[in-house]
Amino acid sequence: MEGREVRKNAEADLWKWPKLSTISIYNQAPQRIFSTDDRTFDLSDMLTLGLDAGECKTAFLGVAMPGGTWKIWSEENLLKIEGRIRYLFEFEGYDIEIERISAETDPWFAHEFIWKLTFWLEL
Repeated sequence: MEGREVRKNAEADLWKWPKLSTISIYNQAPQRIFSTDDRTFDLSDMLTLGLDAGECKTAFLGVAMPGGTWKIWSEENLLKIEGRIRYLFEFEGYDIEIERISAETDPWFAHEFIWKLTFWLEL
């Protein structure tokens, strides 16, 4: 029974934002409109509110990890975040394009990593 509980907790953590991360939303960099450290924050619910079928919207997402469990923005860590973003939008039926804005040559977590998100709901 214990092993099943550990697996269940690990699966639940899979779709949470990383520990000690701060999630910020910008309508255009550097104009922050929202910020949270809630690991269960549903990005797609917030950004798609009021979005009608056929409309396209763009927002910028920033993730900062000061003191977090990840020490650098490795390709593996970037892909984990991008997978979480894609999952949240596609689960709700939205299409999404994710573009990395931050320079991949500056991998240290002292800086926030920024993505440009363009999303829409097909007619």
